Amino acid sequence: VLDEGVAWIMTDLLKSVVTNGIASSAYVKNVQSGGKTGTTNDQYDIWFDGFTPTYAGSLWIGTDNNIAMASMSGPAAALWGRIMRQIDAACTGSYRDRPSNVINVGGEWYTSGTEKGKSTYIDDEKKKKEEEEAKKKAEEEAQRIAQLIADIDTYMDENGCSLQDACEHYGVTVEYYKSNGGTREEPSPDPPDPSGGGGTTP
Repeated sequence: VLDEGVAWIMTDLLKSVVTNGIASSAYVKNVQSGGKTGTTNDQYDIWFDGFTPTYAGSLWIGTDNNIAMASMSGPAAALWGRIMRQIDAACTGSYRDRPSNVINVGGEWYTSGTEKGKSTYIDDEKKKKEEEEAKKKAEEEAQRIAQLIADIDTYMDENGCSLQDACEHYGVTVEYYKSNGGTREEPSPDPPDPSGGGGTTP
């Protein structure tokens, strides 16, 4: 059993996977959901393990024959959210208040006493290496998102579908698409027939 402070911090971290991560489509009504996506080597298995204040559930997509999935874990998160949104009891309740032994130091949560283990002095070489690694990860994430946006655009062109359908296919919301540089809009309805259609001939 986890210390209540550790449990609260972990819950807060996992909520951010939905609010700020690739699992944005795992949202539910009225309450904040949280969870973790997962993808095995060669994309043979994808899943999302998630929770709300009252429900927890794990969703796996894969085969018995190690057939690679067409995408990573976004669709698993989307399907999990779609199922949970249909369970009224899963969309209610509240999380426990922050325990008294959880403190915030430098914008990070700690249980009391563990913040003392936080290193105050970092040598220049180590700091430079960490900055380079962070930059590399940021560039890789930007490339991944750019490719995702391009894939959604291509999917719309090839299938003649709506932006909503294309985003759902890739396990993201339209809001996520647009907030990350997507420029497509929903197709405009066909203009009315200027002849009026069905009119009588004078």
